[in-house]
Amino acid sequence: MDVRVKQEDDKAQLRGDIQHDAEGLATESPLLRIPMLLFNMIASAFRLIRPFGPQLIPLVVFALSIPVVVFFSLSAGWFVWRSIAVGWESTIYLQYGDGTPPHAWVDLRNLSPYQPYDVSVQVVVPATEANYALGNFMTTLSIYTPTNKSIASARRPSIVTPPGPSPMSLLYRANRQVHLDIPLLSSFESGQSNARAYIEFGRSDQWRSLGKGEGKELSVSSVQIRGVVVHKGFRGLLTRFPLLTAMASSGAFLFVSFTILASCILPAVEWRLHSVAGDSNNEPYDKPRRQTSRPKAEPERKYTAPYSISGWLQERRQYHSNSLTKFYYDTLASTPFAFISD
Repeated sequence: MDVRVKQEDDKAQLRGDIQHDAEGLATESPLLRIPMLLFNMIASAFRLIRPFGPQLIPLVVFALSIPVVVFFSLSAGWFVWRSIAVGWESTIYLQYGDGTPPHAWVDLRNLSPYQPYDVSVQVVVPATEANYALGNFMTTLSIYTPTNKSIASARRPSIVTPPGPSPMSLLYRANRQVHLDIPLLSSFESGQSNARAYIEFGRSDQWRSLGKGEGKELSVSSVQIRGVVVHKGFRGLLTRFPLLTAMASSGAFLFVSFTILASCILPAVEWRLHSVAGDSNNEPYDKPRRQTSRPKAEPERKYTAPYSISGWLQERRQYHSNSLTKFYYDTLASTPFAFISD
């Protein structure tokens, strides 16, 4: 059936249905008139778009898939941002009075296994004469796997020196403190996502007294262990710009997903449109022919030269029909000259 004729029939049927519904609504009660009118409008809308269903369904699926693709793209960017290695820091609570120098165990979590870190310890000690008189003391760090296998260890000496005068100390009397930054490991790679660290401060000869009887034990206000990311190679480029890397990953995921979605759905729409166009092209159409000024070529006349007597007799027989002449030529055709071929 012709597509145009079918569309005209659908429109005529739709007009008739609307007119019939309008006449029926005029006789119904006012309470049912508005719901029925809305129902008829919705039904009419569906009838109008029914011929375009094969084209609209892929477009609707494509439009509904866009929010899903955007959500997964943002999730991919968030996952990349969470996966990029960052620095870490943990607070240490030292143990005193066990007959050993101040020590503590601390869990190191969420480590990037193959990301190098610079590990250091930040110590805040009171500015007291006992800490000044202690002199050099050792800071020991040992890192173990969860199965108690040693990964790395380091020992560094440190000393507490009196802080210099500050303008604020002249205004009011405050508890003065000394901040120590002790580097321990450089470009350390744990190879594990979780590890345990043992840290110890002080001297092994702390049992000996100093000055007025103080022991050789370091007084500490707070301790923190810190790991700083070492930017090295391509991984270092990512760790230096984590937010930009996450945005680029999200954009790349969105582009690839959108390209795949479009290549899967839009060709169906294009195929439907081409099929409709092909149906419309099948309609009969009288195309006017262009007049040419060239004269028509006359058909060639066939002429057979009488190279033999029999051929000449056959040609002459076509122009003579009386019996006497026919008998004469038949007699000549029976002579030996008739056997002469072309």
